[in-house]
Amino acid sequence: MSITASELVIRYSANRTATSANGGRMSTVALTSGAKQNFFPDWTAAQMASGATRYRKFFVHNTNAENLALTDAMLHLLAPTPAGDRITMFGGTAGDTQADIGSPTEYGAAALQSAVSAGATSLTVTLEDDAMAIFRTGDQIFVTDGTNSEYHDAVTVAQNGSLVAISLAPGDMLTYAYTSGAVVASVLPLGTIVAAIATVNKVTGSGGLDATAITADNQGSISQTVTLTMTSTTTFSAVSDVLGSLGTGSIGSDFAPVNSDYTRPYLTVPATAWSGTWAAGETATIPVTQAAPAFWLKNVVPAGAAAYGNDAFTLRVVGGSA
Repeated sequence: MSITASELVIRYSANRTATSANGGRMSTVALTSGAKQNFFPDWTAAQMASGATRYRKFFVHNTNAENLALTDAMLHLLAPTPAGDRITMFGGTAGDTQADIGSPTEYGAAALQSAVSAGATSLTVTLEDDAMAIFRTGDQIFVTDGTNSEYHDAVTVAQNGSLVAISLAPGDMLTYAYTSGAVVASVLPLGTIVAAIATVNKVTGSGGLDATAITADNQGSISQTVTLTMTSTTTFSAVSDVLGSLGTGSIGSDFAPVNSDYTRPYLTVPATAWSGTWAAGETATIPVTQAAPAFWLKNVVPAGAAAYGNDAFTLRVVGGSA
């Protein structure tokens, strides 16, 4: 079994505003592919006259019910926007907001300056603006003309104003020929997308807890730290640093508090994970990572940009699964 395209869901952040609170945690609301204004609202006439920059945060949620991992996941644009504005993207964290944005590493797309032949080992692209820095040495790039496409790793980059010369890694070459204007995009790596349990910290004299037996859930888990505090030798209370109380449990029963948004557990601590002798007041701290890395989109419209009736752009999520 493998992960299907429908199981990869782009979700909005909890806050979608033009304020410093923009962003935050993942919401349950999924973006509708192809819908008007699904990423950003239309620019106003005033914004287009004076120039403006805005941000929105999203998540790539792997909702596979078998908890399969999307490996070597990556995200990139398929083309720059056809209008006068421009889009770049960069990685985020589970809870960061617009106030936390500093000087992120941005990724985007540009146009091939001149035609290249199959077998070529270098190419040059033209950026939409001299100040853009969306290609870096060591990056992976995506090249497409809408019919043919390919990826290349570990490129070398030299930028001179709006022109970026890209050399492929030694021994690498283009599979296809491309005409001027083909798209070259830098690729944002997302790593492995799967709900996971990180290192469990135990504060106990002689109690045992098998961290490898504790499981997270692709749909139900959120990024949080859950602390189990023993209230007796066999019972405990559970508190999340995000949600507060998750209830109580016993070492003799599976503990699986339910995320009501998806009717799936936030995490599962099976009875078989416990061993040794626990005492009241002792703790086990369990970090949980959600199956949904965050990314930000940055949208810039330069002053005096012309109106455009059908502005749009497309993102692609790529990865592998067992």
